[in-house]
Amino acid sequence: MTGRIRALWQAGRWQLLLALLALVAAWPLLHEPGLLNTRGGGDSPFLLQRLQQLTTALADGHFPVRWMPDANYGYGYPFYNYYAPLSLYIAALFRFLGFSLTRAIQMAQLAGFLTAAWGVFALARRWRQDEWTAFLAAVAYTVAPFHLVNVYVRGDSLAEFWAMAFYPLVLLAGERLLDEEKRGLNQILPF
Repeated sequence: MTGRIRALWQAGRWQLLLALLALVAAWPLLHEPGLLNTRGGGDSPFLLQRLQQLTTALADGHFPVRWMPDANYGYGYPFYNYYAPLSLYIAALFRFLGFSLTRAIQMAQLAGFLTAAWGVFALARRWRQDEWTAFLAAVAYTVAPFHLVNVYVRGDSLAEFWAMAFYPLVLLAGERLLDEEKRGLNQILPF
């Protein structure tokens, strides 16, 4: 039994540590019952409206959602044409899983911290071939001031937060694509 547990720990220890890192970074979000009061109120309540309008439109069968039907005093507004909606789709997924509007936004932010940690870990491990160095890079990136300010000070920048969470994954995908192209060219060209 001990050998099995040890093998399981060896296989999943980094994923567990990254999940704990994301939980630590997101703990103030999860500890509070509502949205954090940012900038003396901030724009955080607008996230609730945007998510509610998106989930309503998705439930009505609209995809991709382009229109906030109840915005602009009931006349509607093409909000999702002008604002990056991917982060709200992620929050909508949690909403459809049964979370409240507030908790769905918090879970989307937690998922953003986890995505950032995992992405930098994978990228740094590819560059350095060392898991401890990759973990330290993940810690530094996950708790970087820009991430924490986006979540805990600005509060309304869910799309920017997710853009920075995806950034390491974009670099990783680009690097893998370049490696595949080099391998393909080396097989075709003799030099």
